[in-house]
Amino acid sequence: MKRLKWYQRFRSIQSSMTFAFVCVISLTIAVSSTISFYFVRLSARDSAVAYTEQIISQINQNIEYYVKEMDNVSSVLTRSFDVREYYGDEANPLLKKDYYNRIQLTMDSLLDSREDITSASLFGYNNDVIVYKEKIINPYTDFTKSDWYKGAFSENGVPYVTASYVQNIYEGTYHGWCH
Repeated sequence: MKRLKWYQRFRSIQSSMTFAFVCVISLTIAVSSTISFYFVRLSARDSAVAYTEQIISQINQNIEYYVKEMDNVSSVLTRSFDVREYYGDEANPLLKKDYYNRIQLTMDSLLDSREDITSASLFGYNNDVIVYKEKIINPYTDFTKSDWYKGAFSENGVPYVTASYVQNIYEGTYHGWCH
């Protein structure tokens, strides 16, 4: 028996048309699927890029807002009459304790209203430090040699922002800060 070629198997016009129709439909489905996959992939990538850009923009806004709020908090302290008088060249030694107590009350109010601030301190030129809630400066830390200290004084009253890090300036342990 002779082998028939594949196209000779379709002896009727109906078989030939069915085969041709199946081939055309299969080709159409394959091309459509490929094009759809390309556009879905492109659309998904564009959506992911747009979403990432939106998140980055929101994070930048949050950081700018936070820095602005920290600047406002520090401005409340540094522009305070009591702080200026306490650290002033002509500070009355008899009134210095009153200024100190009022500064502590201001710090109390500020830090009680902000859960994200755990401590605050004011540093004067002659190592005259006001520490929130009578914390004790770590005697083994020479903050005057720290970059943040030098940088703050080089700015002459302009807010100075440094990289975020935990400073072991206070004596004792840091309960709840590091786990």
